[in-house]
Amino acid sequence: EMYRRHDNSYGGRVRVCASPSTASTTSLQALEFSRDTARARDGIWALHLSETPGDRPASEMSAVRFLDSHGLLDSRLLLGHCVHVDAADIRMIRRGGASISTQPVSNGVLGSGIAPVPAFLQAGINVGIGTDDANCNDACDVLSDLKTLGVVQRAVNCYAAAVTAEELIEIATLGGAR
Repeated sequence: EMYRRHDNSYGGRVRVCASPSTASTTSLQALEFSRDTARARDGIWALHLSETPGDRPASEMSAVRFLDSHGLLDSRLLLGHCVHVDAADIRMIRRGGASISTQPVSNGVLGSGIAPVPAFLQAGINVGIGTDDANCNDACDVLSDLKTLGVVQRAVNCYAAAVTAEELIEIATLGGAR
């Protein structure tokens, strides 16, 4: 009903997308439905992924590996957070063509950790920025969160150019648009 009533409304400016919570709390059938709906409607689907160490739908593999093993990583998928990922996960995300939305302030407020944004960028993954929502961010100020992203990445990587000003502007503009 949401798709029927609202998707592509206001001259195509409003889009509806399936957004199951996490891979570890959503059935494989619902994840596949979300992917298939995005494909059929020429849209995207979104999923919080690896925000916490416990986000493992199958105990023997990471959430990224789980998605990859079921053909769910594709260019229509927007992954939120991706804090607890390793080099193999990053390669799979890149190979699948998924994008990442990083939420540095939300991850800090919740004590989730720090996403390896420089590694995402080096791998050629499209990265945007989000605020998550007010209950885990205390505000929804994307410019403030963008500054936090840059400062935190520089601090944790002990490198002032870990994420450059140009990269931050691209994350906030083109990264989100893509």
